[in-house]
Amino acid sequence: AEIVASAGDSESAASALESLKRSYGAAINQPPRDLVLAKLYQNTGDLADANKVCERLLEAPDLASIAFAVNLYDAQGRSADAAGALARLDKVKANAADKELLQGEHAQRIGDRVHAAEFFAAATKAAPANPIGWRQLIRLQLASGDESVIQTALAAQSAVNHATATSSAKSSAKHAEFAAVARQTEAAVKLKQ
Repeated sequence: AEIVASAGDSESAASALESLKRSYGAAINQPPRDLVLAKLYQNTGDLADANKVCERLLEAPDLASIAFAVNLYDAQGRSADAAGALARLDKVKANAADKELLQGEHAQRIGDRVHAAEFFAAATKAAPANPIGWRQLIRLQLASGDESVIQTALAAQSAVNHATATSSAKSSAKHAEFAAVARQTEAAVKLKQ
């Protein structure tokens, strides 16, 4: 059911939803099934029920619940509700980088590139070895078309890439991911020139 919920196939989601309801009965509304349930409701187009489940999820939220709720609310143009869900991040045990990434993704979706860049930059500072923050920051800056900002991001990412690669053997996988991001970004910059 979780795979179907993530895939976005509404027909399969409807089938999985019915199977879950038969299997779990009233217990379907309990964690962690409730998040899967909300995703299935969303994928079947039942936004009313998806929103009801989100309200329950946000009563005792975790990072995944907040992320889902923010995405759902953003998709419906409910910025105030998305901001309310994001305000609950202070109550959640999660690393700072993941919280910054979530806020940056929200800001980017609503068209606030300035704040998105600030959140993504904060994510890279909180977890410099995490390539996701760098990737998001570089993509945002590539979209801006500002060559100097792009070059600055590439230089910063390259420095972290080098530091990560030389720190220990454990970083080889992260180094490979950073190198791939750097190659993609450099290729995109060359295409723009």
